[in-house]
Amino acid sequence: MYKEHIGILGGSFDPVHKGHIAIARSAINILKLNKILLIPCAIHSQKSQLIASIKHRLSMLKIAVQYENNIYVDEIETKVNEINYTIDTIKYFYTQRKNHIYYLIIGSDQLINFCSWLEWDKIIDLVDLVVFSRANKKIFIPNDLNRKLLEKNKYIRLLPNLFHKISSTSIRHKINNKKLNFDKINELEKPIIEYIKKFNLYINK
Repeated sequence: MYKEHIGILGGSFDPVHKGHIAIARSAINILKLNKILLIPCAIHSQKSQLIASIKHRLSMLKIAVQYENNIYVDEIETKVNEINYTIDTIKYFYTQRKNHIYYLIIGSDQLINFCSWLEWDKIIDLVDLVVFSRANKKIFIPNDLNRKLLEKNKYIRLLPNLFHKISSTSIRHKINNKKLNFDKINELEKPIIEYIKKFNLYINK
């Protein structure tokens, strides 16, 4: 049976920005993926409260990928009104499409705390781990994770991140800065800027 190579890139996407899409493109090209799934969370398990509703974040994601090849939005984590852990999502995909090969794509900041994730060792059993740098910092692999990888004869794949200085948090601060021309926020594509303006998102929040 033919095996697809599928990337999984989850997050809050609050809002989605050029860095997210660049990482997805990079993963497809470097890892030779058949497709990559962008999976927004309804409730984040490791961050503070999300700003935009899941409805708006989903809409912006769909706008962002509408002309992309092999990049899709998956709504699996939005269908329940509770925290959906990464291991739950991965197990679901294995139940539906067990024969495929999955790559979990995370930032280097998430890697530091990876061993605090629910059933993190099971995640390593089921997927290949892919890491991109954040803020151009050196990537640190926790000792427990390193031992697990050696045990499974696996390794972490690294992705270049040309947009490592971009974050959704900094973008929201710029949007809320009255002295800054909204249309000059280069980290966002124009259709996303227009959507945020239309629904008055991230203003005074």
